[in-house]
Amino acid sequence: MKVMLVDDEPLVLEGYRKLFNWEKHGFTVICEASDGMTAVSLAHCHQPDIILMDINIPLLSGLDAISAIRQKLPEVVFIIISGYDNFEYAQKAIRLGVVEYMLKPLKFDDLEKTLSQIRQGLTKKRFSGIKQEKISDDKRIHKIISYLHEHITEAISLKKLAHEFFLHPAYISQLFKQETGLNYHEYLMRLRVDFAKRFLSTTDLSISQIAEMAGFQNYRGFSQVFKRLEKITPSKYRASGLHTSDT
Repeated sequence: MKVMLVDDEPLVLEGYRKLFNWEKHGFTVICEASDGMTAVSLAHCHQPDIILMDINIPLLSGLDAISAIRQKLPEVVFIIISGYDNFEYAQKAIRLGVVEYMLKPLKFDDLEKTLSQIRQGLTKKRFSGIKQEKISDDKRIHKIISYLHEHITEAISLKKLAHEFFLHPAYISQLFKQETGLNYHEYLMRLRVDFAKRFLSTTDLSISQIAEMAGFQNYRGFSQVFKRLEKITPSKYRASGLHTSDT
C-alpha cells in the first residue's frame, strides 16, 4: 500500500522514511511534501492509500490540505502527526475523517499498530469491493447472454449491445473473455451453431433456411463456421446422426 509523508522539517521526514521499516509491514513510501500546497498536488498525482500529515506546515495547513485532498480522493486514509495536543485541531480532524491523531515525538510501536489496523481495514474493504464488482459482472454477462439467446436470428454487433446495455464495446468484449473464456465473436458463433444444430436435428428445413434462422447471412458463411467448430459440414452432421448424442 502506498504512503505519502508530509512534514515541513526535513530531518523529521528523513526519520519517518529511514527509521520505520515500511516494506516489512507491507507499505511503500511513494512521495514526500514539506508544505500543504505541494501535498495536495502530489496526492492528486500519486493517489496514495495513506497520508501521514503534520498540521503546522507552510502555504496550506495540514487540515486544509486534508480537506482539499478529500474532494478528489475521498478514500485516502489520513493519520495526523502533530506537536500540539490541541482539542480544536482534534475535533476538526475527526470531522475530516482522520483515523488517528498522534503526537510528536512519534512512537514507532504505536505507528506500527495503527498502520496494521488500517491495512487490515483497507484489505477487507478492497476484497469486498472486488467481490461486489465480480457479482455485478456476473449479472451483466448473464443479461447480455440472455439477450443474445432472444435475438439470435438478428445481426448483433458489439456496437448494438453497447447501445442496448449502455456499456462500452471494449468493456463488453472484456466481460465475455473474463466470464466465458471466449471473445465475443467466438461466443456468438458457437451460440449460433448450437442453435442451428437443434434445427438440423429436429426439422426437415433446408440448411439455407436454418442458416438464416441462426443469424448467418448466407449458407456459405454458415457452413464455414459450422465446419470450423464441429469439424464436419452441416449436411454431413445431419446425415450422420451425430445429433442423437447431443440430446
